[in-house]
This record gives sequence, C-alpha cells and structure tokens, in this order.
Amino acid sequence: RNNPMRLDDFHPRPKDPDVFTTYLRYDDGLIEHWQKTRNANGNNTVGGYRGSCLAPFLPFDVDRADDPTLALSDTRRLLLHLENYWSIPRDAVSIVFSGSKGYHLEIPAALFGRFDPDPSTPDRLNRLATLLVADLGAPYVDEAVYNHLRLWRMPNHVHGKTGRFSIPLYADELLELD
Repeated sequence: RNNPMRLDDFHPRPKDPDVFTTYLRYDDGLIEHWQKTRNANGNNTVGGYRGSCLAPFLPFDVDRADDPTLALSDTRRLLLHLENYWSIPRDAVSIVFSGSKGYHLEIPAALFGRFDPDPSTPDRLNRLATLLVADLGAPYVDEAVYNHLRLWRMPNHVHGKTGRFSIPLYADELLELD
C-alpha cells in the first residue's frame, strides 16, 4: 500500500499474502503526486490523487460477507446476464475467487471499444457497471471499487484472513461449482 511503482517493476513472490495492485493504470503523474504529497505523519502518500487514469477492464466485485453461497449465486447470475442480455462472451470475462467471501469479474476494455485515459475514468466505469446490471434488481455493483486508488486483489496469492488462495476460474468452472 502507498508504494507506487511501474507495473513491470512489480514482482510479488507467490507465497506473499494479500497482494494488491490497482486495476487502473496511471502515467507519471501519480508518482509525481506521491513524491510531493505528505500525509499527517509526514510520509509520502498517493491520497487525494485524481489525475488521468486508464482502465484495461471493467471490474465487478461481488461479495456477500454473511453468505458466500449467495456470492456464488450472484456471480453466476451476473455472468449469465452479461452474456445473455449484453452479448458479452462468458469466456472473455476474467473471473477470480477472492479467497474469502466473493468474486471479481473483469470485462476487457476492448469489448467496449476501449476506455481512454481521463480523470473521470472511475466515475465512467461506475456508470457503465450500473447500466449493465440495472435489469438484475440486485446490488451487484460495489461502488466502492470505482475510485482512483482502489486496490484490487491479485490472483494466485493467499488471502491473509482466510489462508485460502485467490484463484482464477473459467466461466464453466464457476457455473459448475458447488
């Protein structure tokens, strides 16, 4: 956390727990902000950064803290809705079990043309996600993920609280899980 670096310099070890990155990509403006901005303790911080950012995918975070079985059901409904209503191929959607109580879905930006870099990218993603799920009648969009500095759990690493791995799933695996 609060350690910005170029993505190609980010090499966490497989055994490292709770590995995160942002799902947004930034130009050097984020590093410049971090170098010039201090928090209340006098440490460098990315806090307050609202510069231009790029999204390689549209994220969905589906959690049910009280019932992981409902999270699985919700994620299946969401995936099938995206496929059947919006013609988004299920195999184009990246799916990751968080290692705890939910799932992440990632729809490639290429399926929407692309998302141009802009300071408003998180807000635009939130509006798009809300539109895509409007007909489902359930709170599938965790709006907290649509902000400039949201951390996104990396797959194939241990979830620190549960000791379980965050693992990628194929769409068919998700649909067949018990």
